[in-house]
Amino acid sequence: MKIRRQGREVGYFPVAPAARAKGVTYRAVKEALNGTTYTHVDGVVRPFKGPTRRPAAGCVVRIDSDSTHGWQARFRGKSKFFSDGVHGAKAKKLAKTWLAGAVKKGHKAKKR
Repeated sequence: MKIRRQGREVGYFPVAPAARAKGVTYRAVKEALNGTTYTHVDGVVRPFKGPTRRPAAGCVVRIDSDSTHGWQARFRGKSKFFSDGVHGAKAKKLAKTWLAGAVKKGHKAKKR
């Protein structure tokens, strides 16, 4: 439950370091995280299907927490969330468009 909760809070879960710290295999942690194993805790904490490493400076990541579902675009410390509920099927496309604009603005500012 703790692993799944941490993934939801942060938006990603670093599987490899967690596996090394616990002395178990990468696969054991990954399967517990995504619900292949430990299915008896699914009623308390849903499986986490998000990224398993820290996203790069500019990226679009899936956010599935208990209260929000959608896509988050991140670039150089700025981020914008696009909810599935508000934006529907367009949420991922809108996040990618926002990221492209942020990258373009970032490169223009860097050249000056």
